[in-house]
Amino acid sequence: MPAPMWRRKINITSLPKRHLQAFLDRPRLDYRSWKTLSLDKLEARHARLPADIPSWDKLHQDQKVCALIGARQPRFAFFNDPGTGKTMLSLTLARYHRRIGNLQRVLVLVPNKSNCVEWGDEVTKHYPKTKFVSLTGSSRNKWMQLEANPKALITVTTYAGFTRMASDKKGKTLTPNLARVKKLAQTFQGLVLDESSEVKGHDSLIFRICRKLSKTSHMVLVLSGTPFGRDPTALWAQMNLVDGGETLGETLGLFRGIFFKTSVNYFGGFQHRFIQKKRSLIYDMLANRSIRYPAKEADLPKVVPIIKRIELSEEARDWYERATGELRAAAGDFTRVKNTFLRMRQLSSGFVGLPADEDGRKAKVEFAENPKLEQLLGIVQSIPLEYPVIMVHEFIYSGERICQQLEEQRIPFVYLRGGVKDEAASIRKFKTGRVTRLVINHKAGGFGLNLQNAAYMLFYESPVSSIIRKQVEARFIRRYSAWDRVFRYDLLAINTVDERIREFHTEGDDLFKAILEGRARI
Repeated sequence: MPAPMWRRKINITSLPKRHLQAFLDRPRLDYRSWKTLSLDKLEARHARLPADIPSWDKLHQDQKVCALIGARQPRFAFFNDPGTGKTMLSLTLARYHRRIGNLQRVLVLVPNKSNCVEWGDEVTKHYPKTKFVSLTGSSRNKWMQLEANPKALITVTTYAGFTRMASDKKGKTLTPNLARVKKLAQTFQGLVLDESSEVKGHDSLIFRICRKLSKTSHMVLVLSGTPFGRDPTALWAQMNLVDGGETLGETLGLFRGIFFKTSVNYFGGFQHRFIQKKRSLIYDMLANRSIRYPAKEADLPKVVPIIKRIELSEEARDWYERATGELRAAAGDFTRVKNTFLRMRQLSSGFVGLPADEDGRKAKVEFAENPKLEQLLGIVQSIPLEYPVIMVHEFIYSGERICQQLEEQRIPFVYLRGGVKDEAASIRKFKTGRVTRLVINHKAGGFGLNLQNAAYMLFYESPVSSIIRKQVEARFIRRYSAWDRVFRYDLLAINTVDERIREFHTEGDDLFKAILEGRARI
């Protein structure tokens, strides 16, 4: 009996095999060999540069390797773990290339406004005389700030804010404004993409705009601790901005022709599945223009994982079982699958949101009993106030309920999510210990924050993506932690998607994506 259409492997590439083989046979460099260089050899290579690298004597050996590579090859990807000093490395390379006359201004793109604060703090800490500007407010205000600071070496703004700066809005759609993009390309000679997975994919607006800037930039640095999970498709866009396709192919079709098998999915479209046995090959190719340094285990605090399982209330369980049936019946209907999966996640946290409200801003139904919220509050109350605690959530409504409960118990806290007026003040209150309870929406604070003062992280709701989950954990599992041991709690509603999401994280996978591709059932 023939396999169902959605399982059949098909060949949709029109590229001849000789072209694929020519791509595989390209000569490539391997920068991994630099990691074996002794300090003496690093010093000798430094001495041969046209100018000294700033702060050379303050750099760790791994940072010296990266700085030397970036000095000689200014278009490069640093996939080093969080906490290994990628921000300082970028600032050092920006100053070096300005010193030798290669650039005057560098644009740094970050995921969230809170990351702009972090970059400002790092400039003040390492290079206090370096001129720095963080673009804030409306697009018009950002352009005014940009023009008012022509001598700023470092300009920082968010990916979303930069996209709006460079685009026109037609209804709900943004389209690139070619004149503005050209002006930005003329203004900046360096581009730093912090947490570069935010570039999304080859068809995203931010990728298309950044590609224009990349073509005229002398320095392009891609920074990420987790550039991809099980599916390396996101790597193609990131590396294309570095080298225009030299490493992973000039087109996505060429990349997929080497590393993927294609089949028809439930919805009649194509799904591309990475061939896992080629993982080592992709690492070999990446070594042409990237390097990775994991954080040394000895430098990190020991993590104590704790799982707290919670029974749903009877009312919530009834709703959940009906939603499970709806999910199974929705196979083949992307919108129904997506909305039902979203509702199941919300039910595990004690509420049902409005249809298709991905952020969970308002509750359509809230149950009288919420065992998960009660468990969270009990854990927080049991932790002495001198130990800083981070509470992570996804849905806006969940964050508001957590804050409400903390207020009722008169527990001082700060809240970090999109829309908070003074994020810098909230972050500094927590970092300095003035307040030791932080409620954080992972979408606002999952990337780029240095919160190694925290001793506890409590996941009220975990991101579905394994990449984002690792990034969130890396906020407090970092080099120079204030603690020898840190504690990571997961609050999981029994027999719900909570548990399945964590199971898939252990494999570096995404449960929702697996459901869509037919690899998982609930």
